Amino acid sequence: MHQQWRLPPPDLKNGHESHRKGREIAIVLRTWDDYDYTENRMAWLRALIAEASLERHNKYRVFFLVNIKDPDVRLEEDVFGYDRLMRKCVPSEFRDISFLFNERTLKAWYPKVPEHGAQDQMYQALQIFSEKFPQYEYIWQLEMDLRLTSHVHDTLESAATFARTQGRRNLWERNGRFYIPEQHDNSWSNFTRTVDAEIGDAGIWGAVSTSKFTSRGPKPPSRSNSTWGVGEEADLISFMPMIDPRGTDWMYEHVLRGFADGASTPRRAAIISITRSSRRLLHLVSQAQRRKGQWLVSEATMETFALLHGLKAVTVPHPIVFDAQMTTDELVANIDRGPRSNKAGGQMPSLLYTYEGWIDGPWWGASYWFTGYGAQKIWDAYMDGAKFPPMLLHPIKEE
Repeated sequence: MHQQWRLPPPDLKNGHESHRKGREIAIVLRTWDDYDYTENRMAWLRALIAEASLERHNKYRVFFLVNIKDPDVRLEEDVFGYDRLMRKCVPSEFRDISFLFNERTLKAWYPKVPEHGAQDQMYQALQIFSEKFPQYEYIWQLEMDLRLTSHVHDTLESAATFARTQGRRNLWERNGRFYIPEQHDNSWSNFTRTVDAEIGDAGIWGAVSTSKFTSRGPKPPSRSNSTWGVGEEADLISFMPMIDPRGTDWMYEHVLRGFADGASTPRRAAIISITRSSRRLLHLVSQAQRRKGQWLVSEATMETFALLHGLKAVTVPHPIVFDAQMTTDELVANIDRGPRSNKAGGQMPSLLYTYEGWIDGPWWGASYWFTGYGAQKIWDAYMDGAKFPPMLLHPIKEE
């Protein structure tokens, strides 16, 4: 399959308009050349592939994108070298669904972007994958240290179904805060009504404008159309709040290039790049990076481009367990204390790593965060037979 993973043609200007479109869905696992495929990890990967692929007549297809850390390997030209690395780095049962890339690959596709490392540009390889395989209308990007206590197919389908039911009215404002069930009598409808009461008709409606940027999203109807977006597929699904990074003191707050308004450019960011992105969104980002060198760090890339293009983005709520003993009011005061537009944001939220370092909060023991011990603790208990509701756990560093 590596014959299809090539450098971009020199005339790639409007590539995605001419691509054959499809309705299939891909699940892409990002891994690297020295990943240790232990017995436990192999068992999880086999289960993930089986649960995702054997439902709905292969509606989901699983792939591996393997990051070769040596930036000098000529993967696109050296067929024998490519095959040698494939045999060395990827278990035999995964080789026919794996693709190798390195920073040289990414630089060739995105020469106007100076950053190509996994931390800052998690989506570039996924963008290339989408260009090469346009039959996948939506692509889930999962990380190797994610685990689920539920059926993979059912979890992803449930997330997509929830996102589809969400209307556009005050959607970005809902996206920007945590849904804490006890605060709303365990009712999502109550949560939605609370946000609507706080925001009224002042919420984001369609694309957010910024200088010298042309939105490619749908034109919004009149604000009187309160059901706009209901039944519409989401171009972006995330599992963490999408907050405005401006004014947060997040260590990546000022990392963006190629936007006319610089640091004042409207943006959104969601930590943990476990998402579902549409082909449309991936290709808009790919074009912006290739043509204009517009880029942000990984956690702000899809979220910001969805915001500026007026595309539908949805944060899907899911159970997050904290090991700290707190009342509901104490939890709200810690993780949802920002401005009404994005309560999970604001100045120095404990969710983020800031210029001042770590902020006091409950996240180290959380079951879903970008670091910490909470996820591993629950996964170990789950593997020992403890019962948990359907949960996403991250990060899991088991050997």
